[in-house]
Amino acid sequence: MRITDSNIHLPPVPDLSHELDLTAFDAARSLVNIGAEMRRTGVDGGNVMILDSNFLRQGDHALVATARNLGMSCTVMVDPRDADACDLIDVGVQLGIVGVKLHPYLLKLYDQDFPKAVNVAKHASAQGLLIAIDCSYGTRRMYDISGVRLAIALADCIKTPIIALHGGGTRVLDVMSLVLDSTNVYLDTSFSIPYWLGSSVETDFAFAIRKVGVERCLFGSDRPYIPQQEAIEQTLGFLQRHGFDAQDQAQLMSATARQLLRLA
Repeated sequence: MRITDSNIHLPPVPDLSHELDLTAFDAARSLVNIGAEMRRTGVDGGNVMILDSNFLRQGDHALVATARNLGMSCTVMVDPRDADACDLIDVGVQLGIVGVKLHPYLLKLYDQDFPKAVNVAKHASAQGLLIAIDCSYGTRRMYDISGVRLAIALADCIKTPIIALHGGGTRVLDVMSLVLDSTNVYLDTSFSIPYWLGSSVETDFAFAIRKVGVERCLFGSDRPYIPQQEAIEQTLGFLQRHGFDAQDQAQLMSATARQLLRLA
C-alpha cells in the first residue's frame, strides 16, 4: 500500500520555538533525515509544513526544491495581518509551494482577524494554492480561538482545497458537517487519531470518515509530535478496527493526499 504523509514538520524533535524559527536548527539536514525516515517507514511522499512566517522573506529557499527532490511538497505559513502577506505568497508560488498554512493558535488569530485571513486566502487560491488550517482543539484558548470557525469563514470564499488539519480534534463532527456542505474542504487525520484512541472521539472520527467518504479524507502523522511509524500503525489499526476495507485504506492513506499535493 502506498502511504503519503500530508502533515510533516521540520524540527527533529517537538519544539514550537524551532517551528517558528528555522534558523534555530539545521533545517536542511533535518529535511534530508526526514527523507531517510520516510524510506524506512515506507512513506513514498508527503507534505512539509514550514511554520516560520519569515521563511519566504529570508529563509533557505533551497529547502523547497530539496523537499520536491525527496518526494515532498511544501506548505508555508504566513501571517495574514502582515502587510506583505500577499507578496510573500507570490514568492512562494515562484518557489513551487503547494499551499499556505494558517495556524490560529500559533498566530493568535481571533475572529476579528478573519477578514484579513479571507483576503490572503483568496489571493493564495487565485494562485492555485491550497489552504491548510490548523483545526486542533485544546489549550486555554480553546473557546476564543478556533481553526474550525476559520475554515467555515473560508469555505464560501475560495475554490481551491481547504484541508482541516487534525480533523478538528474533539470537534470532528463540526468538520464533518462542513465537509458535507462544501465541495472543497477535506478532513486530515494527523495527530488526532493516535491521540484520541480509546475515547468517544475515536468513534466520532470513524463515523465522520464514513459519512464524508474516504476520498475527502487524508492521512497525516504530524511528525515529530507523533512518530511517523506510530501514526501509520495506529491509523491503519483504526481503519481496520472500524471496518474500512483495503480500497478505503489505500484512498485515505495516500490517494487523496497525492491528488491534493500534486505528487506523481
